[in-house]
Amino acid sequence: MTEDGGLSVAGWRVWYGNGSVLTSLDMEWDAAPAADVQMVTVYFDRTYRIWVDDRWENQNYVRELHSADYYWRAGPAERSRQGRSRDVLPGVARTLLVRFRTAYGALMYAKAGSFTCPASAATDTVVSGLGFTPKAIIFLTSGLTAEGYRANAEMCLGFTAGPAAGQNAYQYSRAIDNVSTTDNSTAGATGLCIRAIAGTMAGLLKSFDTDGFTIDWTGYASSFKPDFAIFLLDDGVGASGGHFSCGVAKSPTERWAYGHSGRHLATMTASIDANRNQRADRCILEVGVAGTNEFAADLVSFDATPGFTLNWITVTTFSPQPLFRALLLKGGSYAVGNNAKPTGAATANQDISGFGFNPAAVFLFAFGLAANTAVVADAEFSAGFSDGTNHLADWQESRDALLPTEANSSQITGQALRLATGPSTTDAQCNASLTAVVGGIRLPWTTNNAVASQICYAAFGPLDAGPFPPWLNRVFKKAA
Repeated sequence: MTEDGGLSVAGWRVWYGNGSVLTSLDMEWDAAPAADVQMVTVYFDRTYRIWVDDRWENQNYVRELHSADYYWRAGPAERSRQGRSRDVLPGVARTLLVRFRTAYGALMYAKAGSFTCPASAATDTVVSGLGFTPKAIIFLTSGLTAEGYRANAEMCLGFTAGPAAGQNAYQYSRAIDNVSTTDNSTAGATGLCIRAIAGTMAGLLKSFDTDGFTIDWTGYASSFKPDFAIFLLDDGVGASGGHFSCGVAKSPTERWAYGHSGRHLATMTASIDANRNQRADRCILEVGVAGTNEFAADLVSFDATPGFTLNWITVTTFSPQPLFRALLLKGGSYAVGNNAKPTGAATANQDISGFGFNPAAVFLFAFGLAANTAVVADAEFSAGFSDGTNHLADWQESRDALLPTEANSSQITGQALRLATGPSTTDAQCNASLTAVVGGIRLPWTTNNAVASQICYAAFGPLDAGPFPPWLNRVFKKAA
């Protein structure tokens, strides 16, 4: 059995409905019964490196084919059948036609891009050009209409896993610049995936499309064991406080979280009013204006039902109690961690490896300081995405104990992360290469400073099974 294009098949394994299994060690390909086949696994002679436990191993490229992915095409004396019994006739070649599907394969497709919010809620936003049908989307906006810096700190982070209301959520944070009385607010919503900061509209996923997705602009339950989660926390205070919280987790030891706060309608004093906290030993953080954690949680486990278990390390009683939202993903490969930014002169390449797969995309996050667990002054963070070709980044700050207030934000394409000082000084920024490092990423810091800022990341993959592109509509044939 060979694959058109010259790639050789090293072996195969067939699973049947009665529980039996046949492999290439048992018989020739054309002798394997075609009736009641549940799944076919094809092993290729090419290998790739993968990190297993504490070492690199070579493994064969593999494709798992399910009933919707193939059918048997008979030879000249037979008619084609799909999922039906057939007798193998002597000397008749049998062909397995394959339609590879992302849902069944090991590949993860990812793309970073941008779109513009419409002027009217009556207009849907249709995004195309992805090259695949997405399963989940992460949204990020600072409300700017063009790249650059501007006064006022605003940012919205949201996500969707489908058009159902329970599959959408966002978290929004705002701080107004140059006022004598603080003006900070936060908002969160389930049932909506993104908020148009400049207006009053919010968006809900209308559909995942063949080549993209559609957003409908309008004036948590899990039945599986997740592999990865993104958490948002809404303190329920709304317009009376500028709180923001975001965290990710792959396992109880691979996670990070960020939270900040800003007092609303207050005369800034020397006491801590705007502050932040970023840690690599939590998956949820909520910071209070008094300079302490009001809520902190760590992942205990991912479970089949209700989805995950959290250990709430710090809890504060409010009315109403805060809500937290979670995007849960199953399937694919993920890498979660943090590293100190290099401090050398630009361009300073930062290589991060050990993922065990080649990533398709990366989500970057930073709070502008070296790693520590303390709550510190100023509500400041940076976030960005990259698919290796397209890079997008947002930054915001709200300074502590200043009168009038100082709050700024920025967005940029072409960079995956930007660290800055308001109102408009870029301290460090990088794009991302997803191919320069085997099983990892490279962050080329084209602008850099001497601060070893803690850079948190979440990588998604795998991009591919090796050094050749995904196969679509390939034909596997019995060797002559």
